[in-house]
Amino acid sequence: MKILFVDDEEVIRDLFQEIFGSEYELVLAGTAEQGLTLAESETFDLIITDIRLPRMNGIEFITKLREKGVETPFIVITGNQDIQISINALRLGAVDFFLKPFRMEAIRYSLLRFKNLFYAGKDLVDKR
Repeated sequence: MKILFVDDEEVIRDLFQEIFGSEYELVLAGTAEQGLTLAESETFDLIITDIRLPRMNGIEFITKLREKGVETPFIVITGNQDIQISINALRLGAVDFFLKPFRMEAIRYSLLRFKNLFYAGKDLVDKR
């Protein structure tokens, strides 16, 4: 499963790579702009994005992807407990939502659930 992980904190990107890099094909981006470029030029099965990014936040990033026809499922990570951000993310189709600080095990479980659904759906399509 190929995942685009967008977070402006290098230490978080490195930690994500260290923990999940052997289980998933990861592509890392430090800005929403980098994420947009990658998502338009490559196909991803899932996007994980922080909400708080420089110049363009995670909601704007996902909105721009949707405007460009990129319908990749996504997970949102945020340190902001503003309920409106949660609502906006869910309206855009977030498959999960994590508040910082979060446990990596919670993300691992979410990725495993998504992976199982992803491959189950793929099997159905392949059987047609």
